[in-house]
Amino acid sequence: MVVDLVLSPRSQVGQVGTFPLREGTFTLGRSSDCDFVIPDITVSRRHAEITVANGSVTVCDLGSRNGTYVDEERVRESCLLQPLQHLRVGSVVFSLTSAPTAGEPDASELETEKCADSMNVQTIALKLSPAQNRVLNELLEGSTDKEIAKSLCISPNTVHCHVQAILQAFAVHSRAELLACFVHKTVRKD
Repeated sequence: MVVDLVLSPRSQVGQVGTFPLREGTFTLGRSSDCDFVIPDITVSRRHAEITVANGSVTVCDLGSRNGTYVDEERVRESCLLQPLQHLRVGSVVFSLTSAPTAGEPDASELETEKCADSMNVQTIALKLSPAQNRVLNELLEGSTDKEIAKSLCISPNTVHCHVQAILQAFAVHSRAELLACFVHKTVRKD
């Protein structure tokens, strides 16, 4: 059985293309040692493992920083991946499709949502603790860690811990990326 993981052509990752899978186990990640290299900073060096056996495809997260998701549900152990489901590693989204036969459109023509487009900012904010939401509001105002600590009467170390948890919840690596999530959503509403 041949299965393809198809990366959206709209991705900012560059020319990653289609990954044809045969029976076996394959690693996805940023490292050149991986079977499928994904040159994106949100992808861990060894991010996930895909196994194709007896016509089924399973995915397993390898302890990645930003997680592995199937249809936006985090993969905790291994998960069966069905055709047309979305697989997200870091912020890179794939679709699983059967290899096209003669006369079928190439699977790479399918639209795949970018991670930022599918991210619901309000839903993620609701999952934060009240203290993390207070820090998030200060971050969105452009306050520094010291300013946030003084404003909320908490230690700079506590602010740092909250900021790290917020960045992880939004699957971003920096304050700039976090702000971009909110700016992107605000601009799209207009």
